[in-house]
Amino acid sequence: MVKKYERIFETHREKIMFNDVFSSLIGGIGLLFIALKILEASMRDLTGGYVRTIIKKHTSNNFQAGFWGGLMGLVAGDPAVVGFIAATLFSCKSMTLPRAMVMSIWSNVGSCCLFFLVFIDIDLIVLYMIGVTGFAFYLEKPFHWRHLIGVFFAISLMLYSLTLMKAQSENLVHIPWINDKLHELQSSYFQPFIITALLTIIIQADIVILVLIANLTQAKVLTPDQAFFMLFGMHLGLATINLLVSLNIRGVMRQIISVQVLVDTLIAVFFSIVFAIELYTGIPLIKALTTSVSDNIWTQLIFLVFFANIFMSLCFTFTMKYISIVMNVLFPVRAVVDPGTPKYIGECSIADPESSLDLINHELLDLVKRMPENIEYKLNNLNKDTTRDVLKQRHNQFYSVMNEIERLVHELGSKHCSDETADKLIAMTDRIQIIISLEEGIYHLTKLDFPPDLPEGLHNLGLEIYEAQEALLETVIEAVETSSDEDVNALINATANIDPTIDLIRQNYLKHDSHASVLSKAVILNMTSLFERNVWLMRRLSNQHIPKHLLAANTAKKGVVA
Repeated sequence: MVKKYERIFETHREKIMFNDVFSSLIGGIGLLFIALKILEASMRDLTGGYVRTIIKKHTSNNFQAGFWGGLMGLVAGDPAVVGFIAATLFSCKSMTLPRAMVMSIWSNVGSCCLFFLVFIDIDLIVLYMIGVTGFAFYLEKPFHWRHLIGVFFAISLMLYSLTLMKAQSENLVHIPWINDKLHELQSSYFQPFIITALLTIIIQADIVILVLIANLTQAKVLTPDQAFFMLFGMHLGLATINLLVSLNIRGVMRQIISVQVLVDTLIAVFFSIVFAIELYTGIPLIKALTTSVSDNIWTQLIFLVFFANIFMSLCFTFTMKYISIVMNVLFPVRAVVDPGTPKYIGECSIADPESSLDLINHELLDLVKRMPENIEYKLNNLNKDTTRDVLKQRHNQFYSVMNEIERLVHELGSKHCSDETADKLIAMTDRIQIIISLEEGIYHLTKLDFPPDLPEGLHNLGLEIYEAQEALLETVIEAVETSSDEDVNALINATANIDPTIDLIRQNYLKHDSHASVLSKAVILNMTSLFERNVWLMRRLSNQHIPKHLLAANTAKKGVVA
Protein backbone atom coordinates (compact mmCIF):
# COMPACT_ATOMS: atom_id res chain seq x y z
CA MET A 1 0.00 0.00 0.00
CA VAL A 2 2.83 2.35 0.91
CA LYS A 3 4.61 1.58 -2.38
CA LYS A 4 1.42 2.29 -4.27
CA TYR A 5 1.12 5.74 -2.72
CA GLU A 6 4.84 6.32 -3.27
CA ARG A 7 4.39 5.58 -6.98
CA ILE A 8 1.36 7.88 -7.14
CA PHE A 9 3.29 10.60 -5.34
CA GLU A 10 6.31 10.12 -7.62
CA THR A 11 4.13 10.26 -10.73
CA HIS A 12 2.45 13.41 -9.46
CA ARG A 13 5.82 14.98 -8.68
CA GLU A 14 7.09 14.16 -12.17
CA LYS A 15 4.04 15.80 -13.72
CA ILE A 16 4.50 18.92 -11.62
CA MET A 17 8.20 19.08 -12.51
CA PHE A 18 7.51 18.53 -16.20
CA ASN A 19 4.82 21.23 -16.25
CA ASP A 20 7.13 23.61 -14.40
CA VAL A 21 10.06 22.97 -16.73
CA PHE A 22 7.99 22.99 -19.91
CA SER A 23 6.06 26.16 -19.04
CA SER A 24 9.29 27.94 -18.06
CA LEU A 25 10.97 26.95 -21.32
CA ILE A 26 7.97 28.08 -23.38
CA GLY A 27 7.78 31.33 -21.42
CA GLY A 28 11.53 31.89 -21.83
CA ILE A 29 11.33 31.30 -25.58
CA GLY A 30 8.40 33.68 -25.91
CA LEU A 31 10.21 36.32 -23.86
CA LEU A 32 13.30 35.86 -26.04
CA PHE A 33 11.26 36.44 -29.20
CA ILE A 34 9.79 39.62 -27.72
CA ALA A 35 13.27 40.82 -26.74
CA LEU A 36 14.63 40.13 -30.24
CA LYS A 37 11.73 42.03 -31.78
CA ILE A 38 12.26 45.05 -29.52
CA LEU A 39 16.02 44.91 -30.11
CA GLU A 40 15.58 44.81 -33.89
CA ALA A 41 13.14 47.74 -33.93
CA SER A 42 15.15 49.85 -31.45
CA MET A 43 18.43 49.26 -33.27
CA ARG A 44 16.83 50.11 -36.62
CA ASP A 45 15.35 53.34 -35.24
CA LEU A 46 18.61 54.19 -33.49
CA THR A 47 20.70 53.88 -36.65
CA GLY A 48 18.03 55.24 -39.01
CA GLY A 49 19.22 55.79 -42.57
CA TYR A 50 22.78 56.71 -41.59
CA VAL A 51 24.07 53.14 -41.74
CA ARG A 52 22.53 52.59 -45.18
CA THR A 53 24.11 55.81 -46.47
CA ILE A 54 27.53 54.70 -45.23
CA ILE A 55 27.07 51.21 -46.69
CA LYS A 56 26.25 52.66 -50.12
CA LYS A 57 29.52 54.62 -50.10
CA HIS A 58 31.85 52.03 -48.54
CA THR A 59 31.14 48.70 -50.22
CA SER A 60 33.60 48.88 -53.08
CA ASN A 61 34.76 45.27 -52.56
CA ASN A 62 33.52 42.01 -51.06
CA PHE A 63 35.42 42.42 -47.79
CA GLN A 64 33.86 45.81 -47.09
CA ALA A 65 30.44 44.34 -47.88
CA GLY A 66 31.22 41.47 -45.50
CA PHE A 67 32.25 43.87 -42.73
CA TRP A 68 29.03 45.86 -43.00
CA GLY A 69 27.03 42.65 -43.24
CA GLY A 70 28.53 41.45 -39.96
CA LEU A 71 27.87 44.80 -38.32
CA MET A 72 24.28 44.86 -39.54
CA GLY A 73 23.84 41.28 -38.33
CA LEU A 74 24.98 42.39 -34.88
CA VAL A 75 22.66 45.41 -34.97
CA ALA A 76 19.58 43.66 -36.33
CA GLY A 77 20.16 40.30 -34.65
CA ASP A 78 18.43 38.58 -37.57
CA PRO A 79 20.20 37.66 -40.86
CA ALA A 80 16.84 37.75 -42.67
CA VAL A 81 16.56 41.51 -42.04
CA VAL A 82 20.08 42.07 -43.39
CA GLY A 83 19.23 39.95 -46.42
CA PHE A 84 16.29 42.20 -47.20
CA ILE A 85 18.43 45.34 -46.79
CA ALA A 86 21.05 43.83 -49.14
CA ALA A 87 18.35 43.06 -51.72
CA THR A 88 17.09 46.63 -51.43
CA LEU A 89 20.57 48.09 -51.97
CA PHE A 90 20.94 45.95 -55.08
CA SER A 91 17.51 46.94 -56.39
CA CYS A 92 18.46 50.59 -55.86
CA LYS A 93 21.68 49.96 -57.85
CA SER A 94 23.77 50.89 -54.82
CA MET A 95 25.49 47.49 -54.70
CA THR A 96 26.24 44.60 -57.04
CA LEU A 97 24.43 41.32 -56.52
CA PRO A 98 27.58 39.35 -55.48
CA ARG A 99 28.35 41.96 -52.80
CA ALA A 100 24.74 41.91 -51.62
CA MET A 101 25.09 38.14 -51.18
CA VAL A 102 28.39 38.55 -49.32
CA MET A 103 26.80 41.11 -47.03
CA SER A 104 23.97 38.68 -46.31
CA ILE A 105 26.14 35.66 -45.43
CA TRP A 106 28.46 37.67 -43.17
CA SER A 107 25.40 38.79 -41.18
CA ASN A 108 25.40 35.23 -39.78
CA VAL A 109 28.74 35.97 -38.12
CA GLY A 110 27.43 39.21 -36.64
CA SER A 111 24.26 37.63 -35.30
CA CYS A 112 26.36 34.93 -33.60
CA CYS A 113 27.59 37.63 -31.20
CA LEU A 114 24.28 37.22 -29.35
CA PHE A 115 25.55 33.82 -28.19
CA PHE A 116 27.97 35.56 -25.83
CA LEU A 117 24.97 36.62 -23.73
CA VAL A 118 24.72 33.06 -22.40
CA PHE A 119 27.95 33.68 -20.44
CA ILE A 120 26.32 36.45 -18.38
CA ASP A 121 24.70 35.24 -15.17
CA ILE A 122 21.54 36.91 -13.95
CA ASP A 123 21.76 38.88 -10.75
CA LEU A 124 19.97 41.72 -8.96
CA ILE A 125 21.47 44.41 -11.18
CA VAL A 126 19.88 42.87 -14.28
CA LEU A 127 16.50 42.66 -12.55
CA TYR A 128 16.82 46.31 -11.59
CA MET A 129 17.83 47.01 -15.20
CA ILE A 130 14.63 45.36 -16.46
CA GLY A 131 12.54 47.43 -14.05
CA VAL A 132 14.17 50.79 -14.75
CA THR A 133 14.51 50.42 -18.53
CA GLY A 134 11.04 48.88 -18.83
CA PHE A 135 9.48 51.82 -16.99
CA ALA A 136 11.42 54.33 -19.11
CA PHE A 137 10.61 52.36 -22.28
CA TYR A 138 6.89 52.51 -21.51
CA LEU A 139 6.91 56.25 -20.73
CA GLU A 140 9.40 57.04 -23.55
CA LYS A 141 11.33 59.23 -21.14
CA PRO A 142 13.82 60.78 -21.80
CA PHE A 143 12.29 61.13 -25.25
CA HIS A 144 15.57 61.63 -27.15
CA TRP A 145 17.04 58.46 -25.61
CA ARG A 146 14.00 56.23 -26.11
CA HIS A 147 15.63 54.09 -28.83
CA LEU A 148 18.76 53.56 -26.74
CA ILE A 149 16.58 52.68 -23.75
CA GLY A 150 14.76 50.18 -25.96
CA VAL A 151 18.07 48.49 -26.78
CA PHE A 152 19.00 48.11 -23.08
CA PHE A 153 15.49 46.94 -22.21
CA ALA A 154 15.65 44.27 -24.95
CA ILE A 155 19.09 43.09 -23.79
CA SER A 156 17.80 42.87 -20.22
CA LEU A 157 14.86 40.73 -21.34
CA MET A 158 17.18 38.51 -23.36
CA LEU A 159 19.47 37.99 -20.36
CA TYR A 160 16.52 37.07 -18.17
CA SER A 161 14.97 34.72 -20.75
CA LEU A 162 18.30 32.96 -21.41
CA THR A 163 18.94 32.49 -17.71
CA LEU A 164 15.42 31.15 -17.21
CA MET A 165 15.90 28.65 -20.03
CA LYS A 166 19.38 27.67 -18.80
CA ALA A 167 18.08 26.89 -15.33
CA GLN A 168 15.05 24.93 -16.52
CA SER A 169 16.88 22.99 -19.23
CA GLU A 170 19.20 21.68 -16.54
CA ASN A 171 16.11 20.28 -14.77
CA LEU A 172 15.13 18.27 -17.83
CA VAL A 173 17.51 15.51 -16.78
CA HIS A 174 15.64 15.14 -13.47
CA ILE A 175 12.49 14.03 -15.27
CA PRO A 176 12.91 10.22 -15.45
CA TRP A 177 11.30 9.50 -18.80
CA ILE A 178 13.16 12.34 -20.54
CA ASN A 179 16.40 11.23 -18.90
CA ASP A 180 15.82 7.66 -20.13
CA LYS A 181 15.11 8.82 -23.69
CA LEU A 182 18.22 10.97 -23.73
CA HIS A 183 20.41 8.14 -22.45
CA GLU A 184 19.09 5.94 -25.25
CA LEU A 185 20.58 8.41 -27.70
CA GLN A 186 24.10 8.25 -26.25
CA SER A 187 25.09 5.48 -28.63
CA SER A 188 24.01 7.41 -31.72
CA TYR A 189 25.17 10.50 -33.54
CA PHE A 190 22.63 10.53 -36.36
CA GLN A 191 19.48 10.61 -34.19
CA PRO A 192 20.53 13.65 -32.09
CA PHE A 193 21.55 15.34 -35.38
CA ILE A 194 18.08 14.88 -36.89
CA ILE A 195 16.21 15.67 -33.66
CA THR A 196 18.13 18.95 -33.29
CA ALA A 197 17.34 19.91 -36.88
CA LEU A 198 13.63 19.29 -36.26
CA LEU A 199 13.69 21.25 -32.98
CA THR A 200 15.36 24.17 -34.76
CA ILE A 201 12.63 24.18 -37.40
CA ILE A 202 9.93 24.16 -34.70
CA ILE A 203 11.48 26.68 -32.29
CA GLN A 204 13.22 28.86 -34.95
CA ALA A 205 15.68 30.25 -32.43
CA ASP A 206 19.23 28.89 -32.69
CA ILE A 207 20.29 30.45 -29.40
CA VAL A 208 17.65 28.36 -27.58
CA ILE A 209 18.99 25.20 -29.20
CA LEU A 210 22.52 26.16 -28.16
CA VAL A 211 21.39 26.56 -24.53
CA LEU A 212 19.69 23.15 -24.53
CA ILE A 213 22.69 21.39 -26.10
CA ALA A 214 25.19 22.95 -23.69
CA ASN A 215 23.14 22.25 -20.55
CA LEU A 216 22.42 18.63 -21.49
CA THR A 217 26.09 18.11 -22.23
CA GLN A 218 27.12 19.67 -18.92
CA ALA A 219 24.72 17.30 -17.16
CA LYS A 220 26.55 14.43 -18.95
CA VAL A 221 23.33 13.28 -20.56
CA LEU A 222 24.95 13.94 -23.94
CA THR A 223 28.59 13.46 -24.88
CA PRO A 224 30.62 16.40 -26.26
CA ASP A 225 30.86 14.59 -29.60
CA GLN A 226 27.08 14.38 -29.79
CA ALA A 227 26.85 18.06 -28.88
CA PHE A 228 29.05 18.97 -31.84
CA PHE A 229 26.94 16.89 -34.22
CA MET A 230 23.78 18.48 -32.79
CA LEU A 231 25.27 21.89 -33.51
CA PHE A 232 25.64 20.91 -37.17
CA GLY A 233 22.06 19.61 -37.08
CA MET A 234 21.00 23.07 -35.87
CA HIS A 235 22.48 24.57 -39.07
CA LEU A 236 20.58 22.03 -41.15
CA GLY A 237 17.39 23.18 -39.40
CA LEU A 238 18.24 26.82 -40.15
CA ALA A 239 18.80 25.90 -43.80
CA THR A 240 15.41 24.21 -43.91
CA ILE A 241 13.69 27.26 -42.41
CA ASN A 242 15.23 29.56 -45.03
CA LEU A 243 14.38 27.08 -47.78
CA LEU A 244 10.71 27.07 -46.76
CA VAL A 245 10.71 30.88 -46.66
CA SER A 246 12.29 31.13 -50.11
CA LEU A 247 9.54 29.06 -51.74
CA ASN A 248 7.14 32.02 -51.58
CA ILE A 249 9.69 34.63 -52.71
CA ARG A 250 10.87 35.60 -56.18
CA GLY A 251 13.57 37.77 -57.66
CA VAL A 252 16.78 38.91 -55.99
CA MET A 253 15.55 38.09 -52.50
CA ARG A 254 15.10 34.46 -53.58
CA GLN A 255 18.75 34.32 -54.67
CA ILE A 256 20.02 35.88 -51.43
CA ILE A 257 17.99 33.53 -49.22
CA SER A 258 19.14 30.59 -51.37
CA VAL A 259 22.75 31.54 -50.66
CA GLN A 260 21.91 31.48 -46.95
CA VAL A 261 20.40 28.01 -47.43
CA LEU A 262 23.57 26.87 -49.20
CA VAL A 263 25.83 28.26 -46.45
CA ASP A 264 23.95 26.56 -43.60
CA THR A 265 23.64 23.30 -45.55
CA LEU A 266 27.37 23.20 -46.31
CA ILE A 267 28.20 23.93 -42.66
CA ALA A 268 25.98 21.02 -41.61
CA VAL A 269 27.24 18.57 -44.23
CA PHE A 270 30.90 19.55 -44.55
CA PHE A 271 31.68 19.84 -40.84
CA SER A 272 29.72 16.66 -40.04
CA ILE A 273 31.83 14.74 -42.56
CA VAL A 274 35.09 16.26 -41.31
CA PHE A 275 34.11 15.57 -37.70
CA ALA A 276 33.18 11.97 -38.53
CA ILE A 277 36.54 11.46 -40.25
CA GLU A 278 38.29 12.78 -37.16
CA LEU A 279 36.31 10.47 -34.85
CA TYR A 280 36.94 7.30 -36.81
CA THR A 281 40.51 7.94 -37.99
CA GLY A 282 41.97 9.91 -35.07
CA ILE A 283 43.33 12.63 -37.38
CA PRO A 284 43.26 15.92 -35.40
CA LEU A 285 40.85 18.26 -37.17
CA ILE A 286 37.79 20.22 -35.92
CA LYS A 287 37.45 18.50 -32.54
CA ALA A 288 41.14 18.94 -31.74
CA LEU A 289 40.97 22.63 -32.62
CA THR A 290 37.78 23.21 -30.60
CA THR A 291 38.92 21.36 -27.47
CA SER A 292 42.27 23.20 -27.53
CA VAL A 293 40.45 26.50 -27.05
CA SER A 294 38.81 25.65 -23.72
CA ASP A 295 37.60 22.81 -21.55
CA ASN A 296 34.23 24.53 -21.04
CA ILE A 297 31.49 23.13 -23.27
CA TRP A 298 29.85 26.57 -23.62
CA THR A 299 33.08 28.09 -24.94
CA GLN A 300 33.65 25.15 -27.25
CA LEU A 301 30.18 25.32 -28.80
CA ILE A 302 30.27 29.08 -29.32
CA PHE A 303 33.79 28.87 -30.78
CA LEU A 304 32.66 26.13 -33.17
CA VAL A 305 29.67 28.20 -34.33
CA PHE A 306 31.88 31.22 -34.98
CA PHE A 307 34.60 29.17 -36.67
CA ALA A 308 32.13 27.36 -38.96
CA ASN A 309 30.38 30.58 -40.02
CA ILE A 310 33.59 32.54 -40.53
CA PHE A 311 35.21 29.69 -42.48
CA MET A 312 32.22 29.25 -44.77
CA SER A 313 31.75 33.02 -45.19
CA LEU A 314 35.38 33.38 -46.29
CA CYS A 315 34.97 30.54 -48.79
CA PHE A 316 31.88 32.16 -50.25
CA THR A 317 33.48 35.62 -50.30
CA PHE A 318 36.32 34.43 -52.54
CA THR A 319 34.00 32.46 -54.84
CA MET A 320 30.92 34.69 -54.81
CA LYS A 321 31.41 35.76 -58.42
CA TYR A 322 30.81 32.19 -59.58
CA ILE A 323 28.13 31.46 -56.99
CA SER A 324 26.10 34.47 -58.17
CA ILE A 325 26.29 33.12 -61.73
CA VAL A 326 24.93 29.77 -60.55
CA MET A 327 22.14 31.52 -58.63
CA ASN A 328 21.20 33.51 -61.72
CA VAL A 329 20.88 30.25 -63.65
CA LEU A 330 18.86 28.49 -60.94
CA PHE A 331 16.69 31.45 -59.94
CA PRO A 332 16.79 33.99 -62.79
CA VAL A 333 15.56 37.49 -62.06
CA ARG A 334 13.01 38.16 -64.74
CA ALA A 335 12.85 41.77 -65.84
CA VAL A 336 9.46 43.39 -65.47
CA VAL A 337 8.08 43.87 -68.98
CA ASP A 338 4.61 45.08 -67.99
CA PRO A 339 4.73 48.88 -67.53
CA GLY A 340 1.70 48.55 -65.25
CA THR A 341 3.68 46.44 -62.79
CA PRO A 342 6.11 47.98 -60.24
CA LYS A 343 9.80 47.34 -60.89
CA TYR A 344 11.19 47.88 -57.40
CA ILE A 345 8.56 47.74 -54.66
CA GLY A 346 7.53 44.18 -55.45
CA GLU A 347 10.08 43.01 -52.85
CA CYS A 348 9.26 45.67 -50.27
CA SER A 349 8.57 44.79 -46.67
CA ILE A 350 7.03 47.15 -44.12
CA ALA A 351 9.26 45.45 -41.54
CA ASP A 352 12.07 47.70 -42.79
CA PRO A 353 10.59 51.16 -43.57
CA GLU A 354 13.93 52.75 -44.53
CA SER A 355 14.64 50.18 -47.23
CA SER A 356 11.05 50.39 -48.46
CA LEU A 357 11.32 54.17 -48.79
CA ASP A 358 14.48 53.79 -50.88
CA LEU A 359 12.67 51.44 -53.25
CA ILE A 360 9.64 53.75 -53.43
CA ASN A 361 11.91 56.64 -54.41
CA HIS A 362 13.35 54.58 -57.25
CA GLU A 363 9.85 53.58 -58.35
CA LEU A 364 8.74 57.22 -58.41
CA LEU A 365 11.81 58.25 -60.37
CA ASP A 366 11.03 55.51 -62.90
CA LEU A 367 7.52 56.95 -63.32
CA VAL A 368 8.94 60.42 -63.93
CA LYS A 369 11.31 58.96 -66.55
CA ARG A 370 8.29 57.76 -68.52
CA MET A 371 6.97 61.31 -69.01
CA PRO A 372 9.52 62.52 -71.62
CA GLU A 373 9.03 59.20 -73.41
CA ASN A 374 5.32 60.02 -73.73
CA ILE A 375 6.15 63.43 -75.19
CA GLU A 376 8.61 61.84 -77.62
CA TYR A 377 5.90 59.41 -78.71
CA LYS A 378 3.50 62.32 -79.25
CA LEU A 379 6.03 64.16 -81.41
CA ASN A 380 6.64 61.08 -83.54
CA ASN A 381 2.94 60.29 -83.97
CA LEU A 382 1.20 63.64 -84.30
CA ASN A 383 -1.21 62.70 -87.04
CA LYS A 384 -1.97 59.09 -86.17
CA ASP A 385 -5.41 57.94 -85.00
CA THR A 386 -3.98 55.54 -82.41
CA THR A 387 -1.88 58.15 -80.58
CA ARG A 388 -4.57 59.05 -78.06
CA ASP A 389 -5.30 55.40 -77.29
CA VAL A 390 -1.62 54.62 -76.67
CA LEU A 391 -1.20 57.66 -74.42
CA LYS A 392 -4.36 56.70 -72.51
CA GLN A 393 -2.98 53.18 -72.00
CA ARG A 394 0.32 54.57 -70.70
CA HIS A 395 -1.62 56.92 -68.42
CA ASN A 396 -3.54 53.97 -66.95
CA GLN A 397 -0.29 52.02 -66.48
CA PHE A 398 1.09 54.97 -64.53
CA TYR A 399 -1.85 54.87 -62.12
CA SER A 400 -1.61 51.10 -61.81
CA VAL A 401 1.93 51.48 -60.43
CA MET A 402 1.06 54.60 -58.43
CA ASN A 403 -1.80 52.79 -56.68
CA GLU A 404 0.65 50.15 -55.46
CA ILE A 405 3.00 52.87 -54.23
CA GLU A 406 0.23 54.66 -52.33
CA ARG A 407 -0.89 51.36 -50.80
CA LEU A 408 2.61 50.66 -49.52
CA VAL A 409 3.02 54.22 -48.20
CA HIS A 410 -0.30 53.85 -46.35
CA GLU A 411 0.92 50.58 -44.77
CA LEU A 412 4.18 52.24 -43.74
CA GLY A 413 2.24 55.16 -42.27
CA SER A 414 0.17 52.81 -40.12
CA LYS A 415 3.36 51.25 -38.71
CA HIS A 416 5.13 52.72 -35.68
CA CYS A 417 8.17 54.47 -37.19
CA SER A 418 10.98 56.64 -35.91
CA ASP A 419 10.67 60.42 -36.15
CA GLU A 420 13.14 60.48 -39.03
CA THR A 421 11.16 57.88 -40.98
CA ALA A 422 7.87 59.68 -40.23
CA ASP A 423 9.32 62.92 -41.65
CA LYS A 424 10.41 61.04 -44.76
CA LEU A 425 6.92 59.58 -45.14
CA ILE A 426 5.39 63.07 -45.00
CA ALA A 427 7.83 64.30 -47.65
CA MET A 428 7.13 61.15 -49.68
CA THR A 429 3.38 61.82 -49.61
CA ASP A 430 3.95 65.36 -50.87
CA ARG A 431 6.26 64.07 -53.61
CA ILE A 432 3.66 61.53 -54.74
CA GLN A 433 1.00 64.22 -55.11
CA ILE A 434 3.39 66.39 -57.13
CA ILE A 435 4.23 63.52 -59.49
CA ILE A 436 0.53 62.65 -59.92
CA SER A 437 -0.25 66.29 -60.77
CA LEU A 438 2.70 66.41 -63.16
CA GLU A 439 1.54 63.22 -64.88
CA GLU A 440 -1.92 64.73 -65.31
CA GLY A 441 -0.40 67.87 -66.81
CA ILE A 442 1.81 65.94 -69.23
CA TYR A 443 -1.08 63.67 -70.21
CA HIS A 444 -3.42 66.58 -70.96
CA LEU A 445 -0.64 68.34 -72.84
CA THR A 446 0.06 65.34 -75.08
CA LYS A 447 -3.67 64.68 -75.51
CA LEU A 448 -4.16 67.99 -77.32
CA ASP A 449 -4.55 67.67 -81.10
CA PHE A 450 -3.49 70.32 -83.58
CA PRO A 451 -6.43 71.62 -85.65
CA PRO A 452 -6.15 71.03 -89.42
CA ASP A 453 -6.16 74.79 -90.11
CA LEU A 454 -3.38 75.55 -87.61
CA PRO A 455 -1.00 78.09 -89.19
CA GLU A 456 2.61 77.06 -89.66
CA GLY A 457 3.85 79.57 -87.10
CA LEU A 458 1.57 78.24 -84.36
CA HIS A 459 2.30 74.67 -85.45
CA ASN A 460 6.02 75.28 -84.96
CA LEU A 461 5.28 76.94 -81.62
CA GLY A 462 3.39 73.85 -80.48
CA LEU A 463 6.30 71.61 -81.46
CA GLU A 464 8.71 73.91 -79.61
CA ILE A 465 6.55 73.70 -76.45
CA TYR A 466 6.62 69.90 -76.62
CA GLU A 467 10.38 69.88 -77.14
CA ALA A 468 10.95 72.39 -74.34
CA GLN A 469 8.76 70.32 -72.00
CA GLU A 470 10.71 67.18 -72.87
CA ALA A 471 14.07 68.91 -72.35
CA LEU A 472 13.02 70.32 -68.98
CA LEU A 473 11.82 66.91 -67.83
CA GLU A 474 15.16 65.37 -68.78
CA THR A 475 16.92 68.13 -66.82
CA VAL A 476 14.71 67.49 -63.77
CA ILE A 477 15.43 63.75 -63.96
CA GLU A 478 19.18 64.36 -64.11
CA ALA A 479 19.02 66.74 -61.13
CA VAL A 480 16.87 64.39 -59.05
CA GLU A 481 18.91 61.30 -59.97
CA THR A 482 22.39 62.70 -59.35
CA SER A 483 21.79 65.72 -57.05
CA SER A 484 25.09 67.04 -58.38
CA ASP A 485 25.85 70.76 -58.34
CA GLU A 486 26.17 70.83 -62.12
CA ASP A 487 22.79 69.23 -62.81
CA VAL A 488 20.98 71.26 -60.13
CA ASN A 489 22.45 74.51 -61.46
CA ALA A 490 21.43 73.49 -64.98
CA LEU A 491 17.87 73.01 -63.75
CA ILE A 492 17.87 76.36 -61.95
CA ASN A 493 19.17 78.18 -65.02
CA ALA A 494 16.70 76.39 -67.31
CA THR A 495 13.65 77.32 -65.24
CA ALA A 496 14.72 80.76 -64.03
CA ASN A 497 13.28 82.75 -66.95
CA ILE A 498 10.42 80.54 -68.11
CA ASP A 499 7.60 82.86 -67.02
CA PRO A 500 8.71 85.89 -69.11
CA THR A 501 9.23 83.55 -72.06
CA ILE A 502 5.70 82.18 -71.80
CA ASP A 503 4.26 85.72 -71.60
CA LEU A 504 6.25 86.72 -74.67
CA ILE A 505 4.96 83.68 -76.58
CA ARG A 506 1.38 84.54 -75.76
CA GLN A 507 1.74 88.19 -76.70
CA ASN A 508 3.54 87.69 -80.01
CA TYR A 509 1.82 84.67 -81.52
CA LEU A 510 -1.72 85.16 -80.26
CA LYS A 511 -1.71 88.88 -81.03
CA HIS A 512 -0.01 89.05 -84.42
CA ASP A 513 -1.08 85.81 -86.11
CA SER A 514 -4.34 87.11 -87.50
CA HIS A 515 -4.88 84.07 -89.74
CA ALA A 516 -5.34 81.71 -86.78
CA SER A 517 -8.82 80.51 -85.93
CA VAL A 518 -10.30 80.76 -82.46
CA LEU A 519 -9.80 77.01 -81.98
CA SER A 520 -6.15 77.22 -82.99
CA LYS A 521 -5.49 80.08 -80.60
CA ALA A 522 -7.32 78.22 -77.81
CA VAL A 523 -5.16 75.14 -78.34
CA ILE A 524 -1.93 77.14 -78.14
CA LEU A 525 -3.22 79.08 -75.12
CA ASN A 526 -4.09 75.77 -73.42
CA MET A 527 -0.65 74.35 -74.27
CA THR A 528 1.16 77.34 -72.79
CA SER A 529 -0.98 77.20 -69.62
CA LEU A 530 -0.30 73.48 -69.15
CA PHE A 531 3.38 74.03 -69.88
CA GLU A 532 3.59 76.79 -67.29
CA ARG A 533 1.87 74.66 -64.64
CA ASN A 534 4.08 71.68 -65.42
CA VAL A 535 7.20 73.82 -64.99
CA TRP A 536 5.90 74.99 -61.63
CA LEU A 537 5.36 71.36 -60.56
CA MET A 538 8.83 70.40 -61.76
CA ARG A 539 10.30 73.18 -59.64
CA ARG A 540 8.51 71.82 -56.56
CA LEU A 541 9.66 68.28 -57.31
CA SER A 542 13.27 69.23 -57.90
CA ASN A 543 13.42 71.57 -54.89
CA GLN A 544 12.96 68.56 -52.60
CA HIS A 545 16.24 67.15 -53.92
CA ILE A 546 18.32 70.33 -54.19
CA PRO A 547 21.27 70.27 -51.73
CA LYS A 548 21.08 72.76 -48.90
CA HIS A 549 24.16 74.66 -50.03
CA LEU A 550 22.35 75.47 -53.33
CA LEU A 551 19.09 76.60 -51.76
CA ALA A 552 20.41 80.15 -51.33
CA ALA A 553 21.28 80.28 -55.01
CA ASN A 554 17.90 78.81 -55.81
CA THR A 555 15.92 81.39 -53.87
CA ALA A 556 18.04 84.16 -55.39
CA LYS A 557 16.64 83.30 -58.82
CA LYS A 558 13.36 85.12 -59.34
CA GLY A 559 10.45 82.78 -59.66
CA VAL A 560 12.44 79.59 -59.21
CA VAL A 561 10.94 78.59 -55.88
CA ALA A 562 7.18 78.59 -56.01
